[in-house]
Amino acid sequence: MASKNFSFEPKKALEWVVRRSGIQTNGTILNTTIQLLAYADDVDLIGRSRGAVENAFIDLERATTNIGLEVNQAKTKYMHTSGAEQKQDTVQFGTYTFEWVVDFVYLGTQIVISEYKVIEKERKRRYFVNTLRQTGRQ
Repeated sequence: MASKNFSFEPKKALEWVVRRSGIQTNGTILNTTIQLLAYADDVDLIGRSRGAVENAFIDLERATTNIGLEVNQAKTKYMHTSGAEQKQDTVQFGTYTFEWVVDFVYLGTQIVISEYKVIEKERKRRYFVNTLRQTGRQ
């Protein structure tokens, strides 16, 4: 999320937005339909269905507009991890269009879909980055 108004503390603003959105933050995806993970200005919505993610996103987006935050459409990605939905180039949530991806880096960890299973390829990514640093190519 990006800010248009810098008169608030970002951590408190994000907490306020989440509470105002009405998204249930108790429990995990194992016992709820949606889970919200947030760190600094990075927010990750995990849902049991596309509809659950879309509804949570719309609730969250509505709450952000009240304090001058906005969703950065260019940085927001959509990843579907089951075979029930055919991959497309983009996905539409309300008035927003997001790129549909099969991999992305979240908080320094590369997340990849392989045969409809999400796998972490962090060791390979770190090895590659360290190799680049050692050879002076980064």
